[in-house]
Amino acid sequence: MLRIFGVEFSHLGGKYFIHFISFFAAVVILVCLFFFSRKQLRSSLQKGISVLIVVMVLRLFLLYNPFIWRFYKNSLTEKEVGWLNRDVLRIEYYKYFRYFFCLSKYCILGSSQVGYVFPPGLLGDAQVFTMSGLSPLGYLGLKDYFRFDRPEYIVLFISDLDMARFPDQAYLRTSLTGGFDLLKIFPRIFENKAFREKYSTKKLDFFARFIFAQIFPEWKFSFVFKGFLNKLKGYNYELKEVTNIELADVPAEVSLKEQLKNLTENHFEEPIPANLILLEEFVSFCYLNKIKVIILEGQYNPLAYTEKNMQLEKSVRNGITKLLLSYPNLVYIPREKLYQFTESDYLGGYHVNFQAAQRFLISFAGVYSDYCKD
Repeated sequence: MLRIFGVEFSHLGGKYFIHFISFFAAVVILVCLFFFSRKQLRSSLQKGISVLIVVMVLRLFLLYNPFIWRFYKNSLTEKEVGWLNRDVLRIEYYKYFRYFFCLSKYCILGSSQVGYVFPPGLLGDAQVFTMSGLSPLGYLGLKDYFRFDRPEYIVLFISDLDMARFPDQAYLRTSLTGGFDLLKIFPRIFENKAFREKYSTKKLDFFARFIFAQIFPEWKFSFVFKGFLNKLKGYNYELKEVTNIELADVPAEVSLKEQLKNLTENHFEEPIPANLILLEEFVSFCYLNKIKVIILEGQYNPLAYTEKNMQLEKSVRNGITKLLLSYPNLVYIPREKLYQFTESDYLGGYHVNFQAAQRFLISFAGVYSDYCKD
């Protein structure tokens, strides 16, 4: 099997690999045209085209090819770039391969919790895709993948952990393949009073960061180059102050007490309506693309099930139940129909052990046919 710089060439393909080949061809053609016609061009035009060629070559070499992303993925860890960006490196590499998202009938999508609830080796050919702290805004950033590589089912593991915090701007910057298409949903989000108040002083910055990232991928992926600097300096991203988005994929150094504090103190009622809008947008996208969505009500350590959190859970459940009335492609399986994790099942506040995951999957298999009619 042909391998180029460690990449199995026969596995490459799909929309983004075609983009890479097209961009490569455009650079070659532009360089050739410039070389043979530069004497007929004015000096100022020559300089302008030269700058354009340099930018295109740098982007091709540093950003727009699977070989460099393989190098980044293998060279940088969460210690240098953080948990979310570590996952972005993985996605940016694998998007150049054929059928990245629909190798099987099912794609199980979610935060790092999903990687523990649905561990490799227990799911047959179902495909598990996780990103640190992934929430509804992150789903929308991924939808271009699903538009071209469609699984039959997308399974989501959602609780108030995902829905009761404001969408993080980190996902606007990475935005993956969401691109300018995400702008369509922002007016609806800003109709939410709590969201509008939170971002009222940052509204311009909120949009500017997103738009700037789409135009200048050098800034969008600047974390890669900072990561190599961190590697040289011996900087450990894990030991910095942990943010909400990173707490969904906590390093071992963070104590259970800190995780439970985050779960009980940093989730609120106000963000839920905005996140339900984002979730509805994703479900609507799936409906238009003939993809069925199964939402499993998520769980976390019962030690964090305070009265406040139980009320948040009720609000999320009510919101999702309303969506069921509008989208025939949507299935919702509440927590009481599945195996309910106990305190002893958890490795911390968020992640369960392997034996608990086995029990959960057995319960899911037992109720699947009652909810999903193939």
